[in-house]
Amino acid sequence: MTSSTQNGGLPPSPTGPLPIFYREPQVLNPVQHGSLRLKPTTDMRYAARTNSIPVTAEEFLDLSGSYPIVFAEGETPMPVAIVGLRQDQNLFVDKAGKWDPAHPIPGYVNRYPFIFLEQPEQDRLSLCVDRAAPMVSESDGELLFGDDTRPTAFAKKVLQVCESYQRQLQSTRAFCTELASRGLFKPKQIEVKAQDGTKLALTGFMTIDDQAVRDLPDEVVVDWFRRGFLTAITTHQVSQRRWVNLLDKLNARKAKAA
Repeated sequence: MTSSTQNGGLPPSPTGPLPIFYREPQVLNPVQHGSLRLKPTTDMRYAARTNSIPVTAEEFLDLSGSYPIVFAEGETPMPVAIVGLRQDQNLFVDKAGKWDPAHPIPGYVNRYPFIFLEQPEQDRLSLCVDRAAPMVSESDGELLFGDDTRPTAFAKKVLQVCESYQRQLQSTRAFCTELASRGLFKPKQIEVKAQDGTKLALTGFMTIDDQAVRDLPDEVVVDWFRRGFLTAITTHQVSQRRWVNLLDKLNARKAKAA
């Protein structure tokens, strides 16, 4: 870019036409996918070209030591972990597709290539697989359906993981809806300067207003404590100290490439 300022931005919300990473999601069924297999995920380059990953409130405690956690703008802001300072760069995935082993991998990444999606003609969610995912195969890996067309034991474990994530997602929506109703979100942007002088700005996100939390009525504080909301709020606040980690990783990557 010719400008010395690079706008990081955020990728489209996971509630958009296609969630990030997914290119060809198909509803799983034994007729169409009877021969599908899943290979071990050793290459995570599918997650390399984004700077934010959707996360759930239950993950905040585990992720707050590694990534800044913010909320993508929208009718109901939803949380994301920031993994890079440029829109198309995940600083935690190397050229070989390996996630930095010193940092936890968000559940959204581990769940791929599976996802629950709502079908327009049905009043329920359907388990889908991204047919274009690199770990999906018809020759190698664990079968999803047996000869009797029933899900294999492996597929049942996949379903359990996806169901657990979906429950966390629903709880997170409830958490964010409550925060929004109390006016606790505030717009924010981050501006940093790399060692080579490049300036970067990350915009399009929100954080929780610390003062607004302190001003909550006592009965709300007690209720939120019992529901685990205060833990999520506190770990979100702690995660804001991780912006410097991203700058350090960016500088290290630039130095290695020089």
